[in-house]
Amino acid sequence: MEDTKGHLPLSYRVSLMQDIGNIQTINRIFFECIKYVQEIWLQQFPSDNSVFSILKKAEDYLYKSKGNKNEFAQLSEQYKNFFEEVDHTAGLVGLGCISLSNSILYDASPIINIDEYKRQDDNSYEWDVWNPDFYASMAYSGGNPFQSEGDISKRRDFWLWYLDMILKINQSHDTQLLSISIPSLSTEKTILERAQTYQTESILKKIDTVINNTLDSFRKDHNEKWDKIIIEARCMDIGIQVRTFFTIGAKDDKIRGNLGSFDLMGEVKDEMYIQAQKEGAWIMCTIEVYPDMEYKVNFNYDDRNKLPEERLKAPENFIEEFSSYPRSKEFTPLWWQDILGKKGKYIK
Repeated sequence: MEDTKGHLPLSYRVSLMQDIGNIQTINRIFFECIKYVQEIWLQQFPSDNSVFSILKKAEDYLYKSKGNKNEFAQLSEQYKNFFEEVDHTAGLVGLGCISLSNSILYDASPIINIDEYKRQDDNSYEWDVWNPDFYASMAYSGGNPFQSEGDISKRRDFWLWYLDMILKINQSHDTQLLSISIPSLSTEKTILERAQTYQTESILKKIDTVINNTLDSFRKDHNEKWDKIIIEARCMDIGIQVRTFFTIGAKDDKIRGNLGSFDLMGEVKDEMYIQAQKEGAWIMCTIEVYPDMEYKVNFNYDDRNKLPEERLKAPENFIEEFSSYPRSKEFTPLWWQDILGKKGKYIK
């Protein structure tokens, strides 16, 4: 490599990928590039799994024939804004994951079918169409070669590894060279017991109204006996949803929603938050109602994995949620602290 910046020009990489020609092989090469720099993400975000959610989905699709490539459009939408805000090399790893998602979604066309390509280098294109290999090279070396950033020697080492890796991938198409790292949760704090309670006259009255609204909706459409009615309220800064359904044995069916319940559950969240703001606010509440009209209530304050929809788990949602409902650091799990970074202004 004779480039004074230690860079492998895009023209060589385009020719190389066009010679390879196989879309799956190209995307497996890009997959290895991001895995090569995944530790950079872990160093800054030791308990956040945003990057690894994409890598695991890529592994399933590229090596296990699981999933649908259209899922990568959703992943890109879910994480793009968050990765754009992450500082320097970790952000480059994240944006490399978005580039990998787009390469899978569009069958590697960003590198093998570049419009009107005339041997330009990477700096002739906007950042949002750069390929995963270029993102990985910048993350590994510490910056953009066209802006005189990063270590030239490290950049050259990356591209030499890259060329060697391509030879190995071509020799053994179905073998992964690098494994996916898993964020360590061993340092996660045990969430402290909260003093917040729904057992106040005002809140109990609102919960009773929500239950009665749900029962009224049920009776309008159904007349069978039920084993349990479940009310799920997902209250985050991005909006409020209340999902209601009933169960009979192993079967469940939806109950028509009631708009009044949306506002009431939002008020329940706010009233509980005011009781002890340092404890934070819940993001999901589940009410289980039984035929004898007894019920139990469970709150999810910070278990991201138990949110039922992927779009709710997007990092920017938790930045906005914390902005509206700040809490103390001791009541903020490490993965949430990772997302907030320096933006986290905790309640003392």
